[in-house]
Amino acid sequence: MGLAVGEGRLIAAGKRRSWGAFVVSGTDARIVLGSAIPNYPPPRLIIQGIPRLVVEGKVPGLKPQIAERTAICVSASRVVIVVATKAETTAFARFLAEPSEKTGLGCSDALNLDGGPSTQLVVRLPALSLSLRGGGRCPTR
Repeated sequence: MGLAVGEGRLIAAGKRRSWGAFVVSGTDARIVLGSAIPNYPPPRLIIQGIPRLVVEGKVPGLKPQIAERTAICVSASRVVIVVATKAETTAFARFLAEPSEKTGLGCSDALNLDGGPSTQLVVRLPALSLSLRGGGRCPTR
């Protein structure tokens, strides 16, 4: 399933050089290719996924497919996690890349974390508590 690191500890081995990776080192968050994941200093958080939906502000050629999606989006000063139901891959990526003044999110880079029936959402905030279960389990290996 790819490499996963939490608080500097290895959670899942299996680094995929051609997959994307959301990497947090100190206060810096970015999305890179798996082959560009830094070894030192060790990142605090790494989550791998495919495909990269936005790369340096551009939408790459993506396989047309309609499915539930979970993606992480990075812009200059923020990180946004997006959960969508029944989104077409390229249209979803264009929404993520589109500048916010044009109703998009303005992501410079975005990575698909999940898709299909395992997509789910849990929010616990002072003003909002929400849990939307996915239709299936995520595989552990």
